[in-house]
Amino acid sequence: MNTTVTNILKLLAQSKMSAEDIMYYVDVEKSAIQKSVNQLNELLETLNLNTIKKEKDHYILKLQKKDLEYLYSNMKFLTTDEKIDYLYLKFIYKGFLNLEKEKEILDISRSTVLRCFKDVKETLDKNGSNYDYIYSKGLKLNNIGEKEKAYFCKKLIKYFIENSYMSSPLRDLIEEIRGAKVEDRVIKVSTILERLNIITTYPFIAFLISLESCIKVFNGFEKYYEKEGEKDEEFKHIINIVQEVGKDFDLKYSEQITRCLKNYVFKQSLEPNLKDKTNLIIEKLKLFFNIDHFENELEEVLFFKIYIALFKYENKILRINQVDFNSNKKKVLKVLNSILKELDTEIYHYDKYLIINILRDVVVTKKILEVKKVLIIFNELALVERNFFKNSLKRVLPHITFDFQTNLECKDKIETYKKRYNYILSNDFYDENVIKIDFFDKLLINDVLEKRVFQDVLNNLK
Repeated sequence: MNTTVTNILKLLAQSKMSAEDIMYYVDVEKSAIQKSVNQLNELLETLNLNTIKKEKDHYILKLQKKDLEYLYSNMKFLTTDEKIDYLYLKFIYKGFLNLEKEKEILDISRSTVLRCFKDVKETLDKNGSNYDYIYSKGLKLNNIGEKEKAYFCKKLIKYFIENSYMSSPLRDLIEEIRGAKVEDRVIKVSTILERLNIITTYPFIAFLISLESCIKVFNGFEKYYEKEGEKDEEFKHIINIVQEVGKDFDLKYSEQITRCLKNYVFKQSLEPNLKDKTNLIIEKLKLFFNIDHFENELEEVLFFKIYIALFKYENKILRINQVDFNSNKKKVLKVLNSILKELDTEIYHYDKYLIINILRDVVVTKKILEVKKVLIIFNELALVERNFFKNSLKRVLPHITFDFQTNLECKDKIETYKKRYNYILSNDFYDENVIKIDFFDKLLINDVLEKRVFQDVLNNLK
């Protein structure tokens, strides 16, 4: 199966997709998608699995987790990039590679395996590693450069994230390199981060988990072996938590995690190019929304979401879902696409949706504080317990003063009230400047105000 068909399978294994959706993620002509689907269906039929159906405009593949595991564990669904990664990871991990044997394992031609290894060789040369050819035996790795260690770790992070959609022999190799069950490590590392009150992102979890494999392959990273600070209280606090949660962790692994967490070095370990692009994107978004600074915690969440999106796209990690953009989000999407084009970069369509959702929260959190007065106009029968409702609103939005008027009380006064209040809400229709709500509920009003604030922010921008 070719790379296009393999990637379409990855997409449909995660979500329903229209032809247009698929084209966001796979470089394929619309007319060729059905041909790829037919090829996949032939394979699925031979394995007695559900085939891909088309319902309205969407392709749908209904497979349970056990069916997907069977499919990926028994078939060789490797893209060209995955074949290159397989050869690279195996060479670094084993220190030896026989391309004649590997072409049999990968079930590819000699010319294909040589083309794939050419990419591996270029990576090794760039990262300061070298190897020798041993006549009639294969390739022997002589040394691993410091840049190589970081690159190897990056590849491990990629496949920790893309864990569910790997097939043999890459899947078997990754499991061998990991050693421990990844699910167990995810739970324990997540628990450690939670107890240390550190924002949990999956790439950071994958980074910490990959340290264990890096220790096994090349004794880890020297910068995490520095002894300075081991006697201070912070170091003792962290290592106590690490050793308490990770009772089965090797001592060297516990120490590397502890030093990493003590200095919170994840941002230092990020790829400078992607980190710089992430910061540039955030700064340009601030300019667009006329906001000097975002709330610290939300900005950190936004930073990691953008960084992860860039990392996923660069490493072709197809972890996505089908999404639809409403009119407001399409406005922001247009701006985000413009910024990405300006920086000569790209991210997946799904990740744009996630970033815009976080960005909406960031903007609304900032701008809703500017809302000071809201008038609620109600029908006498629709809101009996006015004081109780007013108090409940105060708990949700304490900075806003809510006033209440009946329909009769505000008759002929709407235009005056528009100048006095930031927003007017009513369960009756007046005009487009009065927000119509169906019923009175504190959470509904909070949601309605947030949507309107975001809409007004976009309307006021160029």
